[in-house]
Amino acid sequence: MATIRKRGSSWQVQVRKKGQMLSKTFERKTDAQTWAAEIEGQIGKGTFVNPTFAERTTLNELLDRFEAEILPSLRGQKAEKTRIKHLRRELGKHTLVELTPCRLAEFRQERLKALSPQSVKHELGLLNRVLKLAHGEWGIHLPGGVPTVKAPRLPRGRERRLEAGELERLLEALAVSPTAQTMVQFALETAMRRGELCAMRWEDVDMRRGVLHIPQTKTMVPRTIPLTSKAVAILKRLPRNLTGKVWNMTPDGLTHAFVKACRRAGIEDLHLHDLRHEATSRLIEKGLSTMEVSAITGHQSLDMLKRYAHLRPEDIREKLG
Repeated sequence: MATIRKRGSSWQVQVRKKGQMLSKTFERKTDAQTWAAEIEGQIGKGTFVNPTFAERTTLNELLDRFEAEILPSLRGQKAEKTRIKHLRRELGKHTLVELTPCRLAEFRQERLKALSPQSVKHELGLLNRVLKLAHGEWGIHLPGGVPTVKAPRLPRGRERRLEAGELERLLEALAVSPTAQTMVQFALETAMRRGELCAMRWEDVDMRRGVLHIPQTKTMVPRTIPLTSKAVAILKRLPRNLTGKVWNMTPDGLTHAFVKACRRAGIEDLHLHDLRHEATSRLIEKGLSTMEVSAITGHQSLDMLKRYAHLRPEDIREKLG
């Protein structure tokens, strides 16, 4: 039975039942009675979750544990650390019970003023992952469960393809950086991601079979892809080095060289990742099946593949006759 006492102008209620002891103060006696009845009912049914830890634990404390235990095993740590930094700044001092859907919606709208919808979606995804770990594996039960908020609506995927003459101008502008120039040519033959290209090692190249093994991918699923004759020819021309790496260039270095080359060539609105779009579309235009293309590119779903494979209507018309 709950004990309710008047303390000054407030009412203090204390519930003791089945080893649980909780207390709370209300301005009105009826509110104290209602709360006590709800808590006793939950304890009696076995559905009660003690909110003490959630009320005392801040998001910063969860992020500390995530950085120490989970982050070291993840790929893309640099990007995740940046997201953690923003979460700490905006929400870090909040206790877990204060992270309501309403507060998260406010956070989403604030971040959309500074970031793209995709970036905000990544931040919300990281936050959701941390809260799920706390609620499911770290023993910090959230009374209302893991709070959720609708992710921002993403814009349509880019449909940028290389236009007539752009590849020639781009390669000419990349002549000042032969490594970047060769990597761009190789990317168009393989549809590889920037990180996959820069991580290539000679031990993963099988010239006899004409295949390349990619052990580390964005989706965490290794794949082995066939190499075109042009891709093989590119690799045969490359010198070997003691590090075992195929290219002596970092992902940021490649992007920097690409951006500068586009400026020199007068090419607007072309991103390095657009080469993956271009290469994927070319594979489909060669007549490869969806399964064959996904085996090369590593796309996990048809929807994702459709987003990247932007076919030229005029090319489809030629097939129709």
